[in-house]
Parts: sequence; C-alpha cells; structure tokens
Amino acid sequence: TIKNFDEMNKYFSIGINKWIFHDFITNCYMIELTADDNLNEKFRARILVLLRNTSKSPIFLIYRSRLSDPIKLQKWMRGMNSKRVFFYEYLRPDIFKKNVKREFVKSLRFIEKNINSNVLTLGVGATIERAISLTLSLGYRRLIILGVDLKDTKYFWTDKDINFKEISTDQKNVGYHRTAIRVLGSLPVQETIVILDKIAREFYDSRILISTNKSMLSSDLEKYNWK
Repeated sequence: TIKNFDEMNKYFSIGINKWIFHDFITNCYMIELTADDNLNEKFRARILVLLRNTSKSPIFLIYRSRLSDPIKLQKWMRGMNSKRVFFYEYLRPDIFKKNVKREFVKSLRFIEKNINSNVLTLGVGATIERAISLTLSLGYRRLIILGVDLKDTKYFWTDKDINFKEISTDQKNVGYHRTAIRVLGSLPVQETIVILDKIAREFYDSRILISTNKSMLSSDLEKYNWK
C-alpha cells in the first residue's frame, strides 16, 4: 500500500534485480546481468535514469554473471557514474561441509577482513542472499524481506505496469521460484536465508524478518508487522 511504501521510505532499502523498473526507488540496487543483451540494455537505460534522481541518489552493485565479454562490459558502462555504479563479486561458502553454518560464518569473516576487495558479499545462488549478507556487514539490526514468497512464479508486476513492458520473469509458468528448487551443488534459498537468520542472531545482534504469511519462509522467520 501507499502507507507501506511511506514506511519503507524512512529506512535503507535494497532493490533486487528487476525491482529496478518499479516506481519506488530504493537506496541501493543489486543487479545480476544476464545472457540476454536486450534485458541488460534495459537495465542500463533504467540505471541512467535513476542516476539523475537527487532525492535518494541510489548506488548500483552489479554482478556481471554471464556478461563476461570485456568489450560488451565497457559499452554497457558508457555514460555511467563510476562512483555510484560498481561491479562486485561474491564468495560462495563450502556447502558440502557438515557444518554449513560454520562455513557461512567463515566466509562472512573473510569478506569483512578484506574490505578493499570487490568481494562484497556471500552467496550460494540468489541475489537476496547477497543483499542479506551485505546488510549484516553494514551493521543493520533488522533486515526485513518484502515481496519474497518463493511458492510460485508470479512476480510483483503485471502487463499494466508500463515500466515492465516487455520484461519477462524468466520463470516457468507454474511451480516454485527457481532459487527455491534443490539442485545438485546448491542449496535452496529458503534454507540459506534461515541459516543467515541464525547467524544474524548469534553473531551480529541482528535478525531477519518477513512481511507476509504467504511465503515459503513465513514459518521459519519472525513476522514483521507494518507500523
């Protein structure tokens, strides 16, 4: 609701991936580029628009992912403010060890000790893990997850939203969100976020909350009640 957005506006917020096309402007964006040059160009165009925003002056953390061609990267960065648009890397903990939580903690400690590196955050396979890791490192006491249900492939926009015209969800028509599906060599995001919540409470005097009862995470995370 409008009231919810007003409440969000009082705090530091991170928009993940295609949230960048939403009218609500966050303080930071974490975006993973794709193999789709057309979508990457749409990301680029939207960043150029938001760089002109003076009310929040958002910063942009870009994971290059499948866009590894240096010439394409150079073209993609043209016209951007290098003080506000950064390429970052993330550290993947060893999820094959018996004590996965310990591996997460070791990775977080390594990142925090190497502050001059562009390895800013921890992750297994989802941008939201990296956003949570980043906010823990920044010292936030409460991390509130909004709009993450994982139970289906419906996203937060419809065809009526002009900013999202011709933007695909890149998901199957039915089923769980792809980050919630267990695959070989990975952990589903609903498990990694619960691990991060335990770490937040034990090591960072922090906690992760969720704003909805409809998420796959709702039974495992503390509920956030809107003011």
